[in-house]
Amino acid sequence: SNVADISVVYTTITMWDNASITANFAPILAGDENVDGVVNLVDLVRVAAAFGSAPGLLYWNPMADLDRNGVVDIFDLVTVGVNYGRSAG
Repeated sequence: SNVADISVVYTTITMWDNASITANFAPILAGDENVDGVVNLVDLVRVAAAFGSAPGLLYWNPMADLDRNGVVDIFDLVTVGVNYGRSAG
């Protein structure tokens, strides 16, 4: 996958009474660890603080595991770096 991808998620939910709603979720920018719409120093620091961590470790931050592989590693830092300065929307 391309680490610079921005994705918008649209979904329709059908309720038990056949009423439906459509939810539009804000664009998510790869590397935006705190999901504030911009990849910046805050994201870099938060991912770096969790570097090397995995579930069960004291400093584990699942939001910093940007590629969702179960460990905060160099690929997560690269994702922040590639998108540094970009904003969604």
